[in-house]
Amino acid sequence: GLIGLIEAFIAFVCFLIFYYFLIKKPYSYILIKISQSGLWNWPVLGMSPGALMRLPRIYDFSVDLLENSNLTFHFKGPWFAGIDILATADSVNINHIYYRGPELREIFGPFGDGIINSDSELWRNLKKATQVIFNHQKYQKFSTSTTRSKLKLGLVPLFNDHENLK
Repeated sequence: GLIGLIEAFIAFVCFLIFYYFLIKKPYSYILIKISQSGLWNWPVLGMSPGALMRLPRIYDFSVDLLENSNLTFHFKGPWFAGIDILATADSVNINHIYYRGPELREIFGPFGDGIINSDSELWRNLKKATQVIFNHQKYQKFSTSTTRSKLKLGLVPLFNDHENLK
């Protein structure tokens, strides 16, 4: 019935995509297009195939990509996954993103005047104080013991229960 029509429609759409990209436009055209742009935005799959092909040297490739795209690149993931990433190494964009103005203070008002809402010198002082606390040996021991107990008493039994249900 309806499921058969949906499957036939999906198969037809896939056929049209492959016909357009592999038969109507030769394979060499695709390779040239990919090499020129760095990543090519495929229908449905987005830029994921190109990123996966470059996974062994992803860090070098991402640096080259940012340098060739004026330090800001919009990565489009698969349509169905909702993974669109805006990567930037431009200091002007980063300052704009992380500006802690009055709007941000209003949004994070319930957190008080802590490290989230602070700017400039106050932020630096709070960061230093936080680093001292996090690097203290007693805090690290406490954090380790708390994490172990949560794993031992919470997560491991949950996984065991899940495994026993199978």
